[in-house]
Amino acid sequence: MAKEIYGYINQEYVNAIGNAHYTFNAVSFSSEDLNRCKKIAHSLYLDSLEAKDVSYYHNCSHGKVYSKAIDNLYTFGNVKIVRNASSILNNVSKQITTEENPSLFTVFSDMGTDINSKVVKVPKILHVPNKVCDYSSFFLDHELAHCLKDLNYEENKYIKTLEEVIPIVVELITAYENYDIRLFKFVCASRMDMLYSNAHRFLNSYNEIKSGNLDDNEKRLYRFALEEDACYLNSFYYAMGIFNAYLYNNELVFSLVGQVLNGDITTNDLITILSIEPTNDYNNGFNTINKYCK
Repeated sequence: MAKEIYGYINQEYVNAIGNAHYTFNAVSFSSEDLNRCKKIAHSLYLDSLEAKDVSYYHNCSHGKVYSKAIDNLYTFGNVKIVRNASSILNNVSKQITTEENPSLFTVFSDMGTDINSKVVKVPKILHVPNKVCDYSSFFLDHELAHCLKDLNYEENKYIKTLEEVIPIVVELITAYENYDIRLFKFVCASRMDMLYSNAHRFLNSYNEIKSGNLDDNEKRLYRFALEEDACYLNSFYYAMGIFNAYLYNNELVFSLVGQVLNGDITTNDLITILSIEPTNDYNNGFNTINKYCK
């Protein structure tokens, strides 16, 4: 029987995702990136000792969540985004799962081609939690952000390192712009809870790799898992910097995020334009989000 870790990562899974990375000529993590992710993971791990459970309000229909998610995207002031997101949501196959957590939407994509015959990710199936609530729409916006930006071939070059930046930014901004602090708190708490899980697994994978007790196949699996979680941690780092920039100049950030969603620029371009790099950008954004989780 093939070796497997974390319930789903085996050599077949690694090969499939690795082929996608190869197709997109994906940028890899630098040692500096991974060291930063390790620091973030340690920080989140320590904070998680005081993390509170999220309270769920199961008081929405699926139809209302779909409609609200589309309305949320008007935040970015671009009708093309709303039109394209509506088309995706109407055409993707929706599967209601047994999931009780109203934030756990997942989109699954296949390889396809754009009008220039370049390979892109095309959304095919959307897994929707059985129970949804009044803040579920913001997490559906997260998945719609994936669907929109991943139609840009150039964007997919950053699938390994920056894939989650814009989806996290979109979920936070649409929730913040909703002007209901209760819902924003739930979104922040849900996102942080997910990140705590990424941090714990990243550190476990790191320790397993350093233990010297793994064979070559196990090392490959844990290295892959470490980089999978590093993608969330690295994306969160930049997402916090962008969210911090949004708090000071929302119109500029609306415009730039909209350009990423429309495929006009990449996430990496946006980070460069906003000069999101100094640790202070991350710290300021994180402190803003973290205070709503207390």
